[in-house]
Amino acid sequence: IMEAAGYDPLDVDPSQFEEYFTINASMIPLDPRGLTSLAQQARASLRVGSNILTGEWRSIGGSYYTLGYPALIRDRRGFRIRDSFTILNDALALAGGFETDEDNLDAVKPATTTNTAAYAQASWQAAPRSASLVASVRKGSRTNNLAAAATGAQDESTTALSLGVGLPIAQVGAFHTRLNLNASAVARTDPSNTTVNSRDRYYLAGFQGETDTRASSYNVMYGLNTTSLTAIANAKTDFHRAVANVRYRVAPRVTATLDGTVTAARSPEGAGDLALEYDRRELLAGGEYEWTAASFVTLNAGVVSYADQRFPTRNTRELVTRIVLHRAF
Repeated sequence: IMEAAGYDPLDVDPSQFEEYFTINASMIPLDPRGLTSLAQQARASLRVGSNILTGEWRSIGGSYYTLGYPALIRDRRGFRIRDSFTILNDALALAGGFETDEDNLDAVKPATTTNTAAYAQASWQAAPRSASLVASVRKGSRTNNLAAAATGAQDESTTALSLGVGLPIAQVGAFHTRLNLNASAVARTDPSNTTVNSRDRYYLAGFQGETDTRASSYNVMYGLNTTSLTAIANAKTDFHRAVANVRYRVAPRVTATLDGTVTAARSPEGAGDLALEYDRRELLAGGEYEWTAASFVTLNAGVVSYADQRFPTRNTRELVTRIVLHRAF
């Protein structure tokens, strides 16, 4: 670091102190010059009535690590702006925003990639148990500074639309039941690399019920996701998924749970090496215990199986047991 900054190197040989200190040759030193070992965030918000305007700037160095959030995406710098408000006695909620960021903060990659997106959301619900309507649109891009004909060049554009509706139906026992429907479409194009052009369609339908106190609930849902690479013939896969979740309060602090999921992936015969054909099943039973007002313990046990019709050697069956302590601070 001293030499790179234009100063004379320190007259210190670390090997002379090996008997006192452990020298870790793979350790990344703290280098404050380019801020690549640091993370910074500035955030501000302004509220006027029901309108909330929020702005955020952040910079996360490529050498920054945190044990508190291991999945944090590093090597990013950018800002976000979001505005939201409600009208019609808070029945209609509207929101919109813009965000952008770029990587290669320490200029060690062959290209700098910039992500930009603008979005808008609207939701309407006159009362907690009345019909609801949700819609959203998002337009994004992902580009880098390589020439259009260069290997690795990106000029990707993504458009996403979503529409959902929730309809209350007859009460079933103590459960207030709703019918939920949702449809989404995502289109991705890149003139510099047409092989990544894709189209996705998502369809969801299911029933959801809960008691007055929301202590007990159930959810049954079926979903279909159709994804295809538009520039490749027969490169299409349908993902079918059925999900069921039940939570039932059996005692003041004890809730029994049951969760099941079945997923099936199917591709047309002409998909070739891109074809998927597998089934995955998961069934877990257990419960939750409210230890204190700010913590609870969950215990789940069950079986998870995977069967691949194309690659039988990947078939597995697992017995799963999970114990998790949740604590709010």
